[in-house]
Amino acid sequence: MARYSGRYRPQFASRHKNCHHRKMKPVKSKADIRRELEDEMKNFVSDGGEVKNIQKGVSGIDDPSKSLTAYTTFGVKQHRTSVNSVVKDIEARKKQKLTPKRQMRRPRRKLIKDDFGEPIRWVWEE
Repeated sequence: MARYSGRYRPQFASRHKNCHHRKMKPVKSKADIRRELEDEMKNFVSDGGEVKNIQKGVSGIDDPSKSLTAYTTFGVKQHRTSVNSVVKDIEARKKQKLTPKRQMRRPRRKLIKDDFGEPIRWVWEE
């Protein structure tokens, strides 16, 4: 079995995920959509369907003033408890500075260099 050398090999094209030879889905243009709609309308009319002319601004809803009431009705307004004092207490606790715990530092290695930047030796410092 031959190893993949990095060059494109057509016999292995189906195995590669990002192969540039794959075909994309065809995108419908506006003209294609218009043609489809016109064909559907012609089929509808030829099957005995009828298209009515309707004036601009006429709605399919019987009473347009009540069209949004189902979505905007709210129940009786409830009495809410103020939580401003609780929020202030929480914010005050966030701002309190705690004394930081003193951490034990581990010794670190430090590189000693000469005047020309050449490394000479390592030393431990605390």
